[in-house]
Amino acid sequence: MSPFPDSNFRLEQACASDDSIQQVHAKLQKTKPEKVGGYSMLPLIILLSSVVGAAIGISLIVFKGRDHSVPLAFGPYLAIAGGIALFFGPALIKGWYL
Repeated sequence: MSPFPDSNFRLEQACASDDSIQQVHAKLQKTKPEKVGGYSMLPLIILLSSVVGAAIGISLIVFKGRDHSVPLAFGPYLAIAGGIALFFGPALIKGWYL
């Protein structure tokens, strides 16, 4: 069974042919799905929410004089990071991982 259900190309077919490794790699790259989303966005969202939360928390401490012992809710930062990932996620992941 192919890991990419939208494609009729199978790894077994590529390995059984007389193609070189570079040609098989090129064929597999063509069958790679272009959509980035779903579970692949979770590491990006967690990382972005930590960065956004740290930036806002440090700015509250420095500019407003807020005490660092007062806890901040993490939910709003997850929502902000989810919005960033929704609009800019595929570009960030392709630039980051690939």
